[in-house]
Amino acid sequence: MIEIDTKLKKYNISASREIFYILLDCIDSDISKYDDLVNIYKDRSDFNELKKDYKEFYDYVHNYFEDIDINKEMLMHHKIIELVDFILQSDYQELQKDLKVVISNVIDIIFIKYHLNIIDFNTNEEIKKYLLSKIKDEKVVNILVMLLLADTTLTNKDLEDVPEEEFENIITNIMLIALYICKGNK
Repeated sequence: MIEIDTKLKKYNISASREIFYILLDCIDSDISKYDDLVNIYKDRSDFNELKKDYKEFYDYVHNYFEDIDINKEMLMHHKIIELVDFILQSDYQELQKDLKVVISNVIDIIFIKYHLNIIDFNTNEEIKKYLLSKIKDEKVVNILVMLLLADTTLTNKDLEDVPEEEFENIITNIMLIALYICKGNK
């Protein structure tokens, strides 16, 4: 992964951010396919070279997620920890700046996918009960509630720097919810 990250950095592309675009595609397969993601860079003079390197990165990350078995929780968590460690080493500060946007995008895509609307609910318990009635997967609902709380906290407090442990927890939960939605019972 470090090798691929180095290749992307020569184009000033953040592998950490791009990983989350691939995760969004896992949540909703109409979101960010390879062609959509790479075509953002089509006007660059080095596009042909970039396209090859980006394809290598895209395939690696896509296969990485494909190889994770959500029924083998210990192995799944190990693979996610490896990826979180890579993100922390690679582009921690960059992703830290984008954390609010990443959380909001994940929540929005989940809400669109499941046609959710929580405006009429006042408490976390009411929201959780509603989400369970619509999603029917307790793991997904529990993580979604945590992400909603994190999103609200980050928005209300306008935090610039999330402590590393909390940051780690949030990105781990984003990866978990994407995998559970992608690979779980639909």
